[in-house]
Amino acid sequence: MKKRTIPQNQNDDKNRVVVLENQNIDRAIEETLRELKIKRARADIKITEYITHHLLFFKKKNQRIEVSTKGEKKFLLEALGKILDTLNIEYESAVYTRKKGLIILTVNSKGSGNKLIGKQGKTVQAIEYLLNKIALNNNIKVKIIISVNP
Repeated sequence: MKKRTIPQNQNDDKNRVVVLENQNIDRAIEETLRELKIKRARADIKITEYITHHLLFFKKKNQRIEVSTKGEKKFLLEALGKILDTLNIEYESAVYTRKKGLIILTVNSKGSGNKLIGKQGKTVQAIEYLLNKIALNNNIKVKIIISVNP
């Protein structure tokens, strides 16, 4: 198994890419996730297959596996988007800002701000709670607050 680590710079998180060439995909991915100390939900995995030619007519199939860490911003915005889609809440965009130990996710809604906020703010509180648990489970130790722009 060939392994190569490529550090990449991003604004919001240290992003690392590991490129593997192996025939056993699952074992290689598990080993890489263990090495990067992240869970599968926080990883971008790309698998490409290529063929190498050996002697005369023999061909060997290999997989090139590229595992990279998702940035904090991308991960949290995807998680928020999945939650809002599950609740059938329409929104135009979500904006990520970080201030003094807080992450503020501002949701610009399409007139469904009332549905997003819920009765006495219960829906927004529940979404904030879920996002905080998801973040803590993925080693993001910052409080998340959701702001709604109708």
